[in-house]
Amino acid sequence: MVDVETFEQLLTPSGQSLLAEVAEHSGLESDLALGTRLRRTWAPELVAAAVTQNRLRAKAVAKFGEDAQHLYFTPDALEQSTRSVVADHRARRLAATGATAVVDLGCGIGGDLIALARAGLRVRGIEVDPARAAIARIGASMPDSVNSAIAARSKASRFRRASARTGRRGTSGGSSTGPSPSGAMRSSSLGDIKPLAKRNMVPYSAE
Repeated sequence: MVDVETFEQLLTPSGQSLLAEVAEHSGLESDLALGTRLRRTWAPELVAAAVTQNRLRAKAVAKFGEDAQHLYFTPDALEQSTRSVVADHRARRLAATGATAVVDLGCGIGGDLIALARAGLRVRGIEVDPARAAIARIGASMPDSVNSAIAARSKASRFRRASARTGRRGTSGGSSTGPSPSGAMRSSSLGDIKPLAKRNMVPYSAE
């Protein structure tokens, strides 16, 4: 599981420099040797995150093509993510229906959000896992990939605070204190509902 604080450090200028150095020396040094050398300068947890991220990006090329080098992953999220060719096909199909917006409930790391936005749809992602939501936000802001209407948002912290206070549970096993999925989805919307989402929260007018 990716620590959100460490992930956010990777996004800083120094974190990006570390990622670039790891990518430059990958294949020239083993992960062990590279990590040992870099830990003399960088925090161990940041080095571990950068080395892991570089390895995951290489693996992700099979699913995401050139986009993989601009995205971020966790091992589990990469395994569960949609291949870009599938996401692109699905996005074109949805756009062809005349839909103008899609709410992705349980958007994961946001692979579908990128494809949907490229197809010209306004998208909104909701993800209960804070690390995956943070990754989705980075993907949603990738240059030349999405339009400015995108808002990939995490309700995780509010889900958990509300759950602790009330014991209520909402979509994807979380407790929702923000706008409900039904409130987010209008009559001209399509929803991508993950298996754990409560379908009775989705309006009948949505597909």
